[in-house]
Amino acid sequence: MLFFQLLKNSRTQELKNSITQELKNTKTPELNYSKFSVMKNLLYIFFGGGLGSVLRFLISNYTQKLWNINTFPMGTFVVNLIGCFLIGILTSYFMKVDHYLKFLLITGFCGGFTTFSTFSVENYSLWQSGNYSILLFYIVLSVILGLFAVYAGMQLAKN
Repeated sequence: MLFFQLLKNSRTQELKNSITQELKNTKTPELNYSKFSVMKNLLYIFFGGGLGSVLRFLISNYTQKLWNINTFPMGTFVVNLIGCFLIGILTSYFMKVDHYLKFLLITGFCGGFTTFSTFSVENYSLWQSGNYSILLFYIVLSVILGLFAVYAGMQLAKN
């Protein structure tokens, strides 16, 4: 019986030594952090974009119902101004601090929230319907106030 016990302990120790040596000889694969970082950033953009899009829809619809001014797309206009202001604040902050949240907040949230493509379609619609004065007013007001909102957001974030 003692013989089998010694043999068993000897085989166990040999197995442990063999495994330990094998682990020492095996190169551990290096993790590719750049691929991990890209996937993490894409997830931040995905979630931020979804949240921004839903919020854009809610604010735009509520604003359009609250201030229905003829054919002027007030909902998109308000969302674009808020988006410009937020991008101004966030860009100013992330210029000082490089952080992964910029993907969630700027690229994702603001990208989903701001609505330049909607802005363009609404301008096309105004043009097609012959509302040239509202079209021109909307373009000029959106660009000028949008630039001002970005500037105001950046100034606010600096202070």
